[in-house]
Amino acid sequence: MGFFTDSNGNNNGYEYNINTGRYSQVVDPNSPGASLTAAAINDLGQVAGFYTNPATGNTDGFLLSHGHFTDLAVPGASSTSALGVNNFDEVVGVFVPKSNANALEGFTWAPRHGFTIVNDPHGVDTTTINGVNDFGQLVGFYVDANGNTDGLLATPQR
Repeated sequence: MGFFTDSNGNNNGYEYNINTGRYSQVVDPNSPGASLTAAAINDLGQVAGFYTNPATGNTDGFLLSHGHFTDLAVPGASSTSALGVNNFDEVVGVFVPKSNANALEGFTWAPRHGFTIVNDPHGVDTTTINGVNDFGQLVGFYVDANGNTDGLLATPQR
């Protein structure tokens, strides 16, 4: 799974099946020509990533699950990028709030729960979440007050 940039500057997502040795394109079935980056895949073949939404021109995240394309745009965001997905349809990523174009904030999204904002308390406005496992543990990074990039692991309370 990944992407390549064509001669027009558009990203094109793809999957590679190691069993068959074949590539297949990852596209928004509603807008097959949209610039799209496939960023994550889970054991079920569901793909998460981000694309240029042709209706708004914004970068939105997405979850592609067995032919069903779900647009993911954090409310109040100018840009949303999905970077990880687990086997329970939980998608994680980063967004830029319209209120602060210099900020990055992390998020999780699940079909029944919607969006949850995630900011490391040591890196408010600089948090990126780029992975989630099937236990709901999040990995990512943030920039601290000294300008250092620090990794993070967040485990949900049960």
